[in-house]
Amino acid sequence: MTNRTVLLITLLFVVPFCTFASPLAIVNNSFDAQVLALNGVVLGSITGWTAPLTLGNQGIWAPTALSLNLGGSPGLVTNPATGIDGSNVAISRGGTISQTLASTLTATAGMVYTLSVDVGQRFELPISDYSIALWAGGTQLASIFDPVIPTAGTLSFATLQYTSTGSEAVIGQNLSIQLITTATARNQTIYDNVTLDVGAPEPASALLMLTGIGVVYLTKRKRVSR
Repeated sequence: MTNRTVLLITLLFVVPFCTFASPLAIVNNSFDAQVLALNGVVLGSITGWTAPLTLGNQGIWAPTALSLNLGGSPGLVTNPATGIDGSNVAISRGGTISQTLASTLTATAGMVYTLSVDVGQRFELPISDYSIALWAGGTQLASIFDPVIPTAGTLSFATLQYTSTGSEAVIGQNLSIQLITTATARNQTIYDNVTLDVGAPEPASALLMLTGIGVVYLTKRKRVSR
């Protein structure tokens, strides 16, 4: 069998696994299902999510440029915020905003779950400490504390990854997302654009694998030509 044949066979096995991540369905992932007037607020109720008021005020808000503005300084209260996805964001001064998804934890080992959320800080209020967490059934799969701290008036991209082992006790149970804010009297954390993707393996890993195969093939070819 020639080196070229070996390379072709290897690629046939590797390429099908170079799949990009697929998004899992999240209800109201940008918190825009409820229509609010500019600067309007609804506490304790977010469509598709649970947001109890046991630890602090939580809900949705249609922010203005006075609080969130990509220009680097507060804008006019009569103008909508910039840098957010849609018109609304979720807000919390303490507690957990959560959603249980229809998707379940797969039995396939090596699946990479990537949970992402835009986290924001208002110009006029400091951000509270927060965590984002991924659960399956009653088991926490992964969590991360304060992964990013955005500058005042902006949102930053926070992300969390979990790689399945295929042997978890909660295989087949529903996945859930938790946005957990530490209760503070005057601070507030903003959340927007929540996504959860799953795929295996990661494209970067697959590309690295293919590169390595190519290097081995070229090295062998040079040796044969000598």
